Amino acid sequence: MGATFGTRKGVECPDDIQSQSVLPLVNGAGESRDMAFSEWHLLPIRCGVDMQLRTVRTKTHKLTLELGSGAGEMYNLVDDPAEMDNLFDDPGSVKVRKELENMIKARPGLIRETFNDPVGIA
Repeated sequence: MGATFGTRKGVECPDDIQSQSVLPLVNGAGESRDMAFSEWHLLPIRCGVDMQLRTVRTKTHKLTLELGSGAGEMYNLVDDPAEMDNLFDDPGSVKVRKELENMIKARPGLIRETFNDPVGIA
């Protein structure tokens, strides 16, 4: 996967990159995925506090967890595309939140298994 990630600019990525190129989608030849994951380790120099963010986005919802504090944000992207109504603590959204949390936990690879390792320097 890594070698094809940066083909648009001719940039080679390490083989252990856990990603897929979005170039086929940009070029109109690819299929969209059911979900997308995002991981970001923010150092205190960036925002004043260490934050390890994990996000899963489906076609209908988006959940972001901060692993250190347990804080999070969850949005219904169909009803709230501008992400103004945080449903993270909404009792009526518990089932969806649990499903999204399970997606994050099931994400394959070393990053999920070693959350304390930085994904990248922000």
